[in-house]
Amino acid sequence: MKDSLKNKIFYYLPPVIWMAIIFYFSSQPGLTVVKGSVEADAITRKFGHMFEFGFLAFLFYRILAQRFSVSLLRSLFFGSALSLMYAASDEFHQTFTPLREGTVRDWTYDASGVVVFLLVFYLIKKRLKK
Repeated sequence: MKDSLKNKIFYYLPPVIWMAIIFYFSSQPGLTVVKGSVEADAITRKFGHMFEFGFLAFLFYRILAQRFSVSLLRSLFFGSALSLMYAASDEFHQTFTPLREGTVRDWTYDASGVVVFLLVFYLIKKRLKK
């Protein structure tokens, strides 16, 4: 039952779709999120970085914890590592996109989103166990 096609789709398809969405938006030359305000656009994009890779880390955690029965901390650690590797590849990919740039600074926003997202998730999970 654990290896049914339905289970595989349920666990593996969401991160693949999410990575495809990230890739698509990273491929858009000169992407602007908020029209009119440079500051609002910059803030929105930074929070976008944080959310998109934090959520990806959660999706990876979900595979590790549910499909492979890895412990909570190991699932969070390896989910984070996978998400950060994809974030690094995304920043590299942006260096080939016109009017875009891949930066270490943006990767740190990605990393901070992963840490915040999974820390909050960890605290909630531990709290619910009590």
